[in-house]
Amino acid sequence: MSDEFMTADVVQLTDNQLERKLKAMLFKKLQQARVDFKDKHVEARGRNNFNNFDYITLKDIVNEAIPILLQNDLSIHHKFYLSPPRVELVDLETGYSEDFGSNFDGQVDGKNHNQRLQALGSTESYLRRYIYLQILDIVEGDPDATFGKPAPKESKPQRRYKEKANKNIVNSSRLDKIRESINADAEKQDVPPLTVAGEYFTSKKINRDEFRAIKKQLGGQQ
Repeated sequence: MSDEFMTADVVQLTDNQLERKLKAMLFKKLQQARVDFKDKHVEARGRNNFNNFDYITLKDIVNEAIPILLQNDLSIHHKFYLSPPRVELVDLETGYSEDFGSNFDGQVDGKNHNQRLQALGSTESYLRRYIYLQILDIVEGDPDATFGKPAPKESKPQRRYKEKANKNIVNSSRLDKIRESINADAEKQDVPPLTVAGEYFTSKKINRDEFRAIKKQLGGQQ
């Protein structure tokens, strides 16, 4: 804690009063950082074609967030080695910190070492992005907005695709869109992508062959 902060009034505070004051100071700086980030009008350059919405990429968030946090005497420390994984937001002026995170247990599946590493990298990326959205209070398009609505009438090409899918023909372009949607939903729901993939299969958003292909790409076991 800096000497400038330790004024006579602060020294006389009880431990509980001091903690509340430090917490208030941190969140005041955080609110200013959120305002500064929103004023940047960061473009949503990512695209989820499966659910038809745009999102801000992790790269674009980080490029703007780091300088903004620093300008407000804030810094973040990733603690993904803990379970559940989280990020520590530190007030550089006082040393006080608060944790932000998720309830994900940090466990990833994979048939071999390489698949587990790929799954771990993917999981950490979506966790980083999710926590940045949480810290900076970033609101994006809601892919669940159409949940519960009647499905649109299928066109002939759509029916033909279903017939092919039932014959175990998996469309790679559709798989890419499904994977994008799964990753986006995983970020919003704060769960691993494999969990969302299972929900997609259970709710019949994807067929068995698509589920198996997606599960393999995400590093899950057959």
